[in-house]
Amino acid sequence: MGENIPSLKKVAEAKNSPEELYIPKGVRFKKKTFLRASGYVFLIMLVLGMVLIGYGASLDPTVKYVVADRWDKSWELKPGYYNHHTWKLESPHDAFLEINATVSGGNGDLDVYIDTPSGRVNYGRLTNPVHVTVNLSRYGVGEYTIYLDNSFSVVTSKYITLHEAVYRKVQDTTDKDAYQALGGILMFVGFFGVLYTLSKRVILEVDGDEIVMEFKSGLLKNYVELTVNGFKLDQKIKGPVKFRVGQNEDKVLEIEPIVFLNLAWKITLDGQFIGGVP
Repeated sequence: MGENIPSLKKVAEAKNSPEELYIPKGVRFKKKTFLRASGYVFLIMLVLGMVLIGYGASLDPTVKYVVADRWDKSWELKPGYYNHHTWKLESPHDAFLEINATVSGGNGDLDVYIDTPSGRVNYGRLTNPVHVTVNLSRYGVGEYTIYLDNSFSVVTSKYITLHEAVYRKVQDTTDKDAYQALGGILMFVGFFGVLYTLSKRVILEVDGDEIVMEFKSGLLKNYVELTVNGFKLDQKIKGPVKFRVGQNEDKVLEIEPIVFLNLAWKITLDGQFIGGVP
């Protein structure tokens, strides 16, 4: 009958839990979560990561044209002759054909025309340097035959260096992806850093003595830092310990890890469980 067991009637009438009824008279037990000083660095990283991900998501892809295919040739085009080259394009949407030619001999001129799936497009007589751009979306799927014609000349050969290239539109998401990747890394490190630096603080008052226990995460295992009546102990507690507390030092406080790597602790006073962490 000497055990401190509350009556069922008192438990039913109380607003608090039965566990709190076990705390002896003259003892106060409070527990709260706090972030260690180093945790604010991780918190800033977490917030910055979220901002970067949001900013990256708001960026529109950069539209640019890249070379999808090209064709180059140099030759002599004799007087009275023409030369041609054909492209067969099955996907001309958002693409264009660029023609660049250097022409020497005579006046450095040529007649240029292109047979497209929609008909012939005549660019007339062009002089060196020759530059033509064709919007392939405008003329559709099919064959594009490019003619360089020197048939108007009766005596002069033309020496031609020709560069043709098909460009296609692409969406460049390099900047968008970079911001989101960096933001993801910062969020990952920040999130787990905040979890690592989250700590529990228990404030225990026993007959006028105030014992503050801070439960912190360590490199290999968790530990406890003690502050008694405003004086912080240098030693980090990593295993079970007992102290005499109270005005007459007639009570025994025990702090004991109960889970692997000290992930959980129990606190007893005179052998009676009064609280635990977490």
